[in-house]
Parts: sequence; structure tokens; C-alpha cells
Amino acid sequence: MSYTPTRTCVGCGEKAPQSELLRLVRQDGQIILDPVRRLGGRGAWVHPRAACVRLGLTPGRVARSFRQSNLRTEAALAAALELVTPGEPGHGVQHGRVRATDEERKRVGS
Repeated sequence: MSYTPTRTCVGCGEKAPQSELLRLVRQDGQIILDPVRRLGGRGAWVHPRAACVRLGLTPGRVARSFRQSNLRTEAALAAALELVTPGEPGHGVQHGRVRATDEERKRVGS
């Protein structure tokens, strides 16, 4: 039997195999996407779903995940939203802020 690493999505809080999640890392005061999962440092994981990305990259969740406040998330948000599951609602950022709709919150159980 082989071991499959599991991680917790910062958006919805569900546990999933690491291979099903996107990795985010803190680098130079901002959060960036780590597509090959090889960058050093503290990481956080998020499902490739618009609702999870948008909820996971809110200031409070980012601060808790990375144990630091005032981190910039724009680059990670844009990169992750390009990779979300096709057909998922909620693509994009309005006025530079991450906002989840009520429908997205209900869907991920927040």
C-alpha cells in the first residue's frame, strides 16, 4: 500500500490528496502560485475551484495560513483563477479585492 499525502484546502477546509490541490507560497511579501510544488518555504493548499480560490485568498485566511498579515494576493489570485475547473462561477477580481458570492460560500460550506 502506498502513501498519498493529504492537505487541507484553505478555501473550504476539506482534506484532499495533495495531487488534487494547487500550492501557494509566500515570497517577498506576496503570495504566489507554485505550479511545480518545489518552491521553498511555508505553503498553503487550495482546490482548483473558483469558490475555494476566492475564499482561500481572503486577507484573514491568508494571514492565518502563512502566519503573517499584509501579504499581497493579486498575483496568486489571477494565476489560480486561470487554472480553476472550467465552468466554475466566480472568475476574476473586482476592484482588486477577493470576494466570494453567497452562492459560492454555500457551495463550499462556509
